[in-house]
Amino acid sequence: MEVEHYDIWCNYEAECQGCDMWGPVNDVGLCDACAGKLERDLIRKRDWAYSATAFGCPKDKLENLRNDVIQKYGKKYELIAGDKTSPKKAKRNRGRNRKKCRSANNSMKMDTSHSPFFSAPEELVGHLLSL
Repeated sequence: MEVEHYDIWCNYEAECQGCDMWGPVNDVGLCDACAGKLERDLIRKRDWAYSATAFGCPKDKLENLRNDVIQKYGKKYELIAGDKTSPKKAKRNRGRNRKKCRSANNSMKMDTSHSPFFSAPEELVGHLLSL
């Protein structure tokens, strides 16, 4: 009796999380093509702990493995997004937002003259402490 490849590896039919195509996917929810792309991206990123191919590779050969992947498929990531955040830009925007909040808080004063809770806070605190 011949066993199907998908029966051995517990693949099932669903939408691939990488390409949105319907078909057999693995336990991570990726089709065979996207699983290969993810594996190559992990090797390019030197994320050896999550790469199945790097698991069986000796530590002194890991860079050779990465160089082979880059030589065959290129240096650009195929599936995962690269780090594109700029710390300088984020830091500048954060300071500008703080200034805007401070100026907005100063311009919006609450009118507390009509509220008994704000007009006599000492009486309120005394009443609450006596309970």
